[in-house]
Amino acid sequence: MSTESRATHGVYVEGNHDLYVLAEVLNWSFPEPKPSWLPRKALIAAESDEQAIASFVLAAKGRGKWGVVLDADTSAQLRWEALARALRRKLGATVEIPASPPRDGWVWEQGELRLGAWIMPDNVSAGALEAFLAPLVARTAPFAFAKSAAAEALKSHGATYAAAAAGKAELHTYLAWCEEPGRPYGRAVKSNDFDLSKTDLAKRIAAWIERLLG
Repeated sequence: MSTESRATHGVYVEGNHDLYVLAEVLNWSFPEPKPSWLPRKALIAAESDEQAIASFVLAAKGRGKWGVVLDADTSAQLRWEALARALRRKLGATVEIPASPPRDGWVWEQGELRLGAWIMPDNVSAGALEAFLAPLVARTAPFAFAKSAAAEALKSHGATYAAAAAGKAELHTYLAWCEEPGRPYGRAVKSNDFDLSKTDLAKRIAAWIERLLG
């Protein structure tokens, strides 16, 4: 039996970048002593959005406290509707899912089962992890220049990233100019290349996880 199958709670995310960023968000949001539900295994990295949904829906067939964090990509509403369909196929009409993702995350409970979902970045906007991180950059002047440089590289200097990946290109350019160039997102948050206090998003997602797992 795997460690995951023995667990009684967890939040599935799309990949390791999401896992390490959320781990830093939780560490920042909950100083010592840490809550009992906060061990690192509470965050579970899947290999894709499809795998995160599949693992979450499978866990929802049992008991415990389970959540999923998914990128909105082009539409938070469309992503939410796809997740709702997947849940209803497994759980039927017993699960109560609102028509749109709640601003502060969805949590639903019945008996020994509690489920939750968060659509990155903020349950409303299109985007992904980069849209969560961009408002949190600690040094706005270099980031503004990084955005301009990334756009100019695409327009006039042979850069080949897809337009849909502009946010990722901009953040990686910004991180290339920080004290330790090229830190991964999670380490960059820990090293204060991002400032979690700049918006309420970090507090909101931490509060949602606490409602779900606490």
